[in-house]
Amino acid sequence: MFKLFKFAALALTLVPSLLATEPAPGADEAKPEEVQYEIIGETAAVQHKEALEETIRLFWQKTVEGDLTSIYGMYVESYRKAVPLKDFIGLNRGEVSDVELDKIWMWGDGCAYVKIYHAMKTEFMEFPRFPTRQRWVWNEDKWQLYQESAVGGFVIAPKSKKVQEPCPLPEKLRSKVKKKPAKAAGDTSAAKEKGETAAKVK
Repeated sequence: MFKLFKFAALALTLVPSLLATEPAPGADEAKPEEVQYEIIGETAAVQHKEALEETIRLFWQKTVEGDLTSIYGMYVESYRKAVPLKDFIGLNRGEVSDVELDKIWMWGDGCAYVKIYHAMKTEFMEFPRFPTRQRWVWNEDKWQLYQESAVGGFVIAPKSKKVQEPCPLPEKLRSKVKKKPAKAAGDTSAAKEKGETAAKVK
């Protein structure tokens, strides 16, 4: 019995070491997902493509960590002048997670439009992953985030609170609102159809 117990103890000691294998080189390193790129016209911004990806990933890493002081310094100067650091830190935010850099459009001397997916959790509810879009500008040998509004990050704001726009969007990136075709004068087809339906009900 003693020999059996001794053998079992020896097996428990040896098996983990026998099963253990050396991890493959770089196995623990997180590989960033491949990002889609679209170049619009002739642009000098492409030469700073790698720096842009690094900056965006750093911005969102600091966002997930809640390091607001670091990400504040990554905004364009005009935004920082309009929004003091203490006000920026005081803005209501949720906890960001599950960030994915999806696509980057580049144009001009140093303009980039970026699409990111991320999830968010607030005090009251959780939001599944949804898209967020950002505009980045190459300025003073680095990429900086352009925020249109100085009011809490919301796009809708009075003109007095708008930040100067350094990189207007190309036409193909501007959202287009689909307008309903106007009804021709004297078109009574809808009214006629409504009257026929009412007659059938009677």
